[in-house]
This record gives sequence, structure tokens and C-alpha cells, in this order.
Amino acid sequence: MSKVRYVLDSSVFISIVKGLMGTASSLSLPLDGKMYISVITRIEALAYPNMKTEEETKIRGLLRYMKVIPLNRKVEQNAIFIRAQTKKKLPDCIVAAAALSINGILLSGDMDFRNLNIPGLTVRIVTPKT
Repeated sequence: MSKVRYVLDSSVFISIVKGLMGTASSLSLPLDGKMYISVITRIEALAYPNMKTEEETKIRGLLRYMKVIPLNRKVEQNAIFIRAQTKKKLPDCIVAAAALSINGILLSGDMDFRNLNIPGLTVRIVTPKT
């Protein structure tokens, strides 16, 4: 049996870094799940405006536990399809395409993702703890 693959979008990744969602384990993910991010999420996390040194250290520390999905032909083709079918911004399409390319579950804080009707794409909306 293969392990579940979770792909964190930028909003979820940043919320974890900022402590708004607790830790990745508090998202009720099975311990056998694998955590991934798109190269877009990596770029957005590391290029966050006015980042403090301790935030960058925390981001880089969390990134060590993530597998980064590169922009490859499969992701490119999926992103083109998603963009043509939706009104999502291109970076969001690339993140969704990355999840689709590995048959992963996209974890997002973006409520608009729940309405996507893309064959094979599974989206789970997660929100910061209150």
C-alpha cells in the first residue's frame, strides 16, 4: 500500500510557519503520509516580503522535511489544462497541477479550490486554528 501524499499550498505552508495552524501533525494527517510542496510554494515562502531572519530559519527548517515537486512536463501540461478550465491564477494552477501530477491531496486555505472540478484532483480545505 502506497503512502498518502499531501501537497501544501503556499497559504497552508506559511500558516504552519507562522504558527497559525499549530504544526503539520495538528492537521490530522496520518503519520504515514508524505508532505510535498510545489516549487511555486517554495519560491513564495522564501520570497515572502519583509521576512525576519527567524522566519527564514523556520521556513528553511520546515523545507528540509518537504519534497519539492519541480516544474516538469507533466506539471506543465496539468497546469495548462487547469488554467484553461478555470479562472484561477497561474501560480495556483501550477500548485494544483503539482498535486495532480503525483496523485496527491492538495491542502489549501483557498476556499475557491473546493469548487474546482478537475478530474483526479483531490482538495482538502484547511483553515487556521482559532
